[in-house]
Amino acid sequence: MSWLTDMRDDIAAKQSAEEYLRYQEEQEKALEERIIKKIMFKLPENKRKEPKETPRTFLIWGSNMSGKSYLADRFPNALTLSTDGNAEKKGVPNVRIENTLDKNGKLVKSAYDQIEEILIALKTQKHPYETIVLDQIEGILGRIETAIITEAGVDSLSDIPFGKGWAMNKAAQRQMFEWLNDLNMNVVFISHQDESTDMATQQVEQKPMLTSKQYALVAASADLVIQTRRVGKNYIRRVTDRRKSYLRDQVDDPKILRILDNVTGAFDKAPKITRQEAEKIARDLEAKEVATATEQKPETPAAKPAATKATPVKPAETKATPAATQTKTTK
Repeated sequence: MSWLTDMRDDIAAKQSAEEYLRYQEEQEKALEERIIKKIMFKLPENKRKEPKETPRTFLIWGSNMSGKSYLADRFPNALTLSTDGNAEKKGVPNVRIENTLDKNGKLVKSAYDQIEEILIALKTQKHPYETIVLDQIEGILGRIETAIITEAGVDSLSDIPFGKGWAMNKAAQRQMFEWLNDLNMNVVFISHQDESTDMATQQVEQKPMLTSKQYALVAASADLVIQTRRVGKNYIRRVTDRRKSYLRDQVDDPKILRILDNVTGAFDKAPKITRQEAEKIARDLEAKEVATATEQKPETPAAKPAATKATPVKPAETKATPAATQTKTTK
């Protein structure tokens, strides 16, 4: 029956060869499709355009009743992730961020999982929202940390062995900010104000109620950091930190522009002169400085006239001589 075995081997070899050839054809076809797609890519024109850059991420901080939420409400079509219930009192669209526990205190759903669901929904679903507000950001970061501690059954992150607690908390926070950066939306962080007094100088320092690491994480995402203050009946908004200098003419969103027009320090003044004009002004200034220096040179020998005025003291002695002569003649 060796001939039957040989026949089976020939058939198997033939099928393997056919499969291999079919695999090669599929790979070549796939490569051709990828090349065609790359060839279809259209390069942009070699032409400069007027720059357009609108700040989209903001950190608003201030004391109680200083107008933080009022300013955040000015942003269009906002969904608020709330930790203190203020959004519910105002009746704006909101989701309360919290850690859900069962009757035994076991974590059922963490704040991190809740935020993940919301941000994925905003990324993938059709919705009317243009802005997401995180109020308060320190409260949301605190709930993420609490979820990790509760799930591990410890009292603090440092109680989780080998530094895993701190690593998990850092990774969760960074992941949340990455999701926020991926959204094609305005992002507004709200933070309370923290005050501390320098005992040596008695100066009061005001800053957001965030740790230095938390502030670095938030500021890395924020385009503008805005402080709100209430002085009497007046509300003041000023920029305390920013990613770069923004020009009003480069903001192409009228809704954001309307908000930033009421914030001190939001924009730098746009230059009103061309480069050639600026160079001409510089040359004129240099020429003026040279002319001024030339005019000041003759002022060096100005001390000589003072010595010349002091010389006429001698005539007083000359007048005295005739007086003596006159006295002798009288005798």
